[in-house]
Amino acid sequence: MPAASMILPLEGGRERTLRCLEALAALDAEPTFEAILVDDASPDLGELLGGLSGDVKVLRNERRAGFVASAIQAAAAAAGETLVLLRGPALLSPDALAPLVADGLRLVAARLPVDEGIALIEDASELFDGAGGVIDEIGGLLP
Repeated sequence: MPAASMILPLEGGRERTLRCLEALAALDAEPTFEAILVDDASPDLGELLGGLSGDVKVLRNERRAGFVASAIQAAAAAAGETLVLLRGPALLSPDALAPLVADGLRLVAARLPVDEGIALIEDASELFDGAGGVIDEIGGLLP
């Protein structure tokens, strides 16, 4: 069983999705993780997602379900003890996952408005009290 499940509801944008996938591929091997991608009826991601291999699950919605429904769908398929929910083009630095898992967090969410570009999320474990939380684009804890 993986220590963490990285959940990425995808709403389109081939270039941004590719950068997110490259960041996932660059994560440290420990702690172990799986990636669960939900293609929310994106017109431009079929070929990219069809070529993925490794410890990745690709779920596809024939019709747009929206972010929340896609996140719930992915969480239901998750096997990790910690769920890391990424929204938009958020990226994790290669060593960011270990402190989140070590702190015993159960749900970590990072979000960015889709039109804001790329955010690099580094060690955010000091932002949480163990109950989980949401990280914004500058690493601050959202209410």
